[in-house]
Amino acid sequence: MSQPDDGVDEPVRRYFYLSYARPRATAAMVTPDHWVKQFYEDLVQHIRAIVGPGKTPLGFADVAVPADRDRQAEIQAALASADVFVALYSQKYLVSREARSDRATFMGRLASAANGTPAEEHILPVLWAPLPGNVYRAEVADARRFAEDVPEYVMNGLSVLCRIGTFRKQYERVLRRMAEEVVRIADRSPLVATQTVDMVEAYRVRVWPTAPFTIAVLAPTSGDLPLPDGRGTAHGYGLRAEHWKPFAGGHAVADEVAAEADRLRLPVDVVGYTADDSMYRDYPGMILIDPWILATPGGRDLVRSTLRCPYSWVTIAAVVDEHHPRFEPHGTRYLSQLESLLRRTDRFIRFTTVASWRSEMPEIVSRMRREYMNNGPSYAPASPPGTRPRLGRPEAGRGTPSSSEGEEA
Repeated sequence: MSQPDDGVDEPVRRYFYLSYARPRATAAMVTPDHWVKQFYEDLVQHIRAIVGPGKTPLGFADVAVPADRDRQAEIQAALASADVFVALYSQKYLVSREARSDRATFMGRLASAANGTPAEEHILPVLWAPLPGNVYRAEVADARRFAEDVPEYVMNGLSVLCRIGTFRKQYERVLRRMAEEVVRIADRSPLVATQTVDMVEAYRVRVWPTAPFTIAVLAPTSGDLPLPDGRGTAHGYGLRAEHWKPFAGGHAVADEVAAEADRLRLPVDVVGYTADDSMYRDYPGMILIDPWILATPGGRDLVRSTLRCPYSWVTIAAVVDEHHPRFEPHGTRYLSQLESLLRRTDRFIRFTTVASWRSEMPEIVSRMRREYMNNGPSYAPASPPGTRPRLGRPEAGRGTPSSSEGEEA
């Protein structure tokens, strides 16, 4: 990796950015940071052994940022200058908003790099802690496959190998392999480094290959107005169905559900409802319906289409404010029609006051999450494609294992 000339104010490229599930800032969460920092320092040491001495920073992890430095600015600069995104996968990582933001930011930079290399080539997933089968997706499988010939890694994750001296030999084997892979990617497909990069908001970004809590909204938009009884923007309708606010002075109901899911550390996806019953096969969630949708062209068919969603981890909820002065004369009628259309499902529930909504909605979010975890689909890992380097069997174009690694294999 080339070095910038002394005295020239230009960004310094790094080999890798370490992404992990950052703990909350409490005294009880000090230990996880310690082991991430230890792993980071060990990986830097192994990369230094390959590339030799030099002034270029080899990597970045925010656990190594001094307390007197601007941590967020350092993160942005590192994401703008790293060639490889090393992701430490764990269950906490998959639902971490900070990690989602980091990844979305790095992926955005990859999209504009146009260096002819597939984006996934610059992502190096590593199994930091074991993951259950129901969060299996392709990239999680890649994290397992990275060192599938080290059973202790697959069973325990790299975090345990780092912590326990009994696994030191296995830990070093995986570290050597990681260092070689990072150097190979960075030297073969370098990215253009910049001073900084705009961070991507993670709140509604579906980034991770896991099951987000999906909130679909079936409500009129400002383009559907006027509705019967003169309902308009003052009744909480906006440019998109997701903007719908049924309660006077309240927030969009989708945002309230999203905030509750976020409190449970679930990734969140908020969408306008479409008649795609397969979209919920892999995602727990809620379908929120405004009964006034029945006053729009095609609204009745859309309501019926929700019945094609057979999954027990999805609740269908009608939300109205029966205390609104314009609720009558049409409110009761539309709500009754909606209940008649959805009487065939036991997953339908209605909320007619802000009090009932605020008190019962959190429990529903939690229940749908549990229902998905207990009864949602599980995926067996695909057969190994053999695309990752193997101990003792160097592949063309990849770093050559050291003699000691070959002897261990």
